Amino acid sequence: MLNYLIIKSQIKIIIYRFRFIRKLLYKYKNNKKLKIFDKANLKKDSIFVDLGGNLGLVSYYIHDKFDCNIFIYEPNPICFDILINNFKNYKKIHIFNKAVSNKNGRSKLYFSKENLDNINYHAASTLEKSKKNIDKKNFKNIDLISIQKVIKQHKYIDLLKIDIEGSEYKILPYITKNINKFTKIYCEFHGRDEKNRFFTKKFRYWLKKINSNNNYKKKIIPWI
Repeated sequence: MLNYLIIKSQIKIIIYRFRFIRKLLYKYKNNKKLKIFDKANLKKDSIFVDLGGNLGLVSYYIHDKFDCNIFIYEPNPICFDILINNFKNYKKIHIFNKAVSNKNGRSKLYFSKENLDNINYHAASTLEKSKKNIDKKNFKNIDLISIQKVIKQHKYIDLLKIDIEGSEYKILPYITKNINKFTKIYCEFHGRDEKNRFFTKKFRYWLKKINSNNNYKKKIIPWI
């Protein structure tokens, strides 16, 4: 079973390089996680910032759909190498081998306890030591860039996607402080479907905070 998952993940990386195959998959596969971005209504000069680029599936979709400017941040060196290889001929896509957090510097990136030959486990690597299913002895030291610096690099961000494995709670205070610089923010919130008290507490706090502010609620969309 494990060998099958490894082979499947490798095939996915290869076939997504071909636009005609991607378009067929968009049309015939139930991609709710991707089609939610249709509502962003981006244009060719729009700015999309992808925090946690993983294997690039969201950025592929945004590029295919809108052909806009894309900035990807991915700390995992293996995922980063895949992104660089897949997007090397895309002039409007810019990729950075950094984790976005609340500060600049260096940090440990922890990996899953599962078999690391499966690229899907690499894509779920995290800065958060409290996250379940990680091996605290299996990590790499990686570069951090602060969310404040990312925001300052752009006059305006039309779409922000956050998928950073629990670190969203470190950067949300700075995002809400600069909420007027964003049109839409799709954020994966950890804690609502995990048995992790730390993340559950953070998730409930931010859900209440967002729902109590119409400007936040209009712009920050939970991404499943």
